[in-house]
Amino acid sequence: APRVLSVLSTQHSWRSALGEIQAEAQYRIRSSFKATWDFAVVFVSGHAEVELTELTHSFGAALGTGASTIGCIVESCSGRGMSGEQGRAQARGITVLAVQLPPLGKPPDKATPFFFNKESLIGVSQTIMRLQSMVRVRGAQESATSRGWREYLGVTGQPHPKGILLFVDPLASKYVVQSVINGLDMAFPNAAKFGCVVADLPPPLAGMAAAVGGQGFQALGAGVCGLLLPADISIHTVVSPGSIRVGPELRLTLADGQIVKELNGQNPAKQLQEVVHSAGSLERLLVERSGFLLGLEAPRTVDTEGSDVWDGGESWGSSARAPSYATLAKTASGGDWLPRPPQPLP
Repeated sequence: APRVLSVLSTQHSWRSALGEIQAEAQYRIRSSFKATWDFAVVFVSGHAEVELTELTHSFGAALGTGASTIGCIVESCSGRGMSGEQGRAQARGITVLAVQLPPLGKPPDKATPFFFNKESLIGVSQTIMRLQSMVRVRGAQESATSRGWREYLGVTGQPHPKGILLFVDPLASKYVVQSVINGLDMAFPNAAKFGCVVADLPPPLAGMAAAVGGQGFQALGAGVCGLLLPADISIHTVVSPGSIRVGPELRLTLADGQIVKELNGQNPAKQLQEVVHSAGSLERLLVERSGFLLGLEAPRTVDTEGSDVWDGGESWGSSARAPSYATLAKTASGGDWLPRPPQPLP
């Protein structure tokens, strides 16, 4: 079975975090057939004092993953710390996810990094048009589109991957994101595609870094970055909800600023205790482990002009930059809030 490393370092200095994670990574494969990992993803929260390209290159060299390394900036990161306990870093932390493939009697396939933006899609279209202009082989069952995507990615004639890891910049247009996903679906129909959106950073900061096309590590702008995982790895994706509803809806009847004084006209701690007592055994266990996550919905005014009617559009594809969470928190006078208490309640 492949060896998987998922480790979090909360060292203040990124070089100290690099040394700490490198030591843990080497210890994990101390009895392995080789002393390097095959591919890795580095999640960075904070550490604005270093360029993401330099940090990603350093981790690729330390882990032996080289160009099969992707770095991305996130709002927060979590993982198992050096003590073996699950931890979370909000302001400053680095989490590394690395994989070492087992010996298969042949050199292992490399994880192939890629990046697509509007200019890259033009290159894909040119490749497809060139293939379409060639004489079609009689009896061929595959279109030039799928072959063009694989040729552009440089994986023609190789076994198809079973998993593709994707990272999307928040400024990437809906057209780019949808085109990349559709193209990967045509080129690799049996591969599981999964990933996330990186941190919302102001230009010209980049939230992703990778070595694409055999070049050195470079900062990547608005687009889609990813890894074609080796064909020897099978991926099974699972979607899990971020929270589970426990108990009935409660009305906020009295508050002093940000301090809740009453829920349904009663003491809030008493109300939450009643919710816990009425919950099932599994729900009670989740509350005791993680506490409550309270969702507060502000009353909405009647919209007579239809300005809040969703027209099917999304923030992707718009010319205006989507506001950050910090901006929304400062400017919003009403709407939905999702506060979490610093201590488990009740």
